[in-house]
Amino acid sequence: MGVRSCAERGCRLLQQIAEQAKQYPERVFTTLAYLIDVEFLKEAFRKTRKGGTTGIDKVTAAEYAANLDEKLQGLLQRMRSGRYKAPPVLRKWLKKEDGSQRPIGVPTFEDKIAQRAVVMLLGAVYEEDFYDFSYGFRPGRKPHDALHEFREQSMGMKIGWILDADITYVPQQERGLLNIIYYGQPQCLQLFELFVAGACHRALRHSKRPFRRNDGAEQVL
Repeated sequence: MGVRSCAERGCRLLQQIAEQAKQYPERVFTTLAYLIDVEFLKEAFRKTRKGGTTGIDKVTAAEYAANLDEKLQGLLQRMRSGRYKAPPVLRKWLKKEDGSQRPIGVPTFEDKIAQRAVVMLLGAVYEEDFYDFSYGFRPGRKPHDALHEFREQSMGMKIGWILDADITYVPQQERGLLNIIYYGQPQCLQLFELFVAGACHRALRHSKRPFRRNDGAEQVL
């Protein structure tokens, strides 16, 4: 199947799921994981950013693209059988304006494809549940959109005070998210636990400084 037909199939499939989720908000989708096949992974590959930093295996997007069908078939078999083990995340540190550092996690390119596939699938369902004022990591929405809406709301409501705050760590933040996904999606949960929890714990083996549990989960490139 060509790239275009693969993309069309993936978009059509996700659109159908999204329409059902919107039309039947109380429906529990219990059999979505089987929809991830080689063609679905090809669409995930297409949507995965190709110019990012390589992970611990140093494999670039161009190198992974060689014999792509064979590699995606192997990835699919491991994901379906429960044998997929997400590799350790490469940790890097970025300096912030206040002099502190922010941890950045860099997965391997194959891990990015697996993550993208799960996000595509679950996003088609849960995107319908987000409030309109939510902008973080949502398709078709950018930080500048959030800033514009914030400015409009502030001007309209004549807000005179703005407080800038940040949450450093919430002990049950990962578990709360996983509990939302668990209902009806046990197979996706198994993969999701590898991605979410792994952002903290897999960095231990590849960090240049001690890792504290209250560091929380780093951003993933």
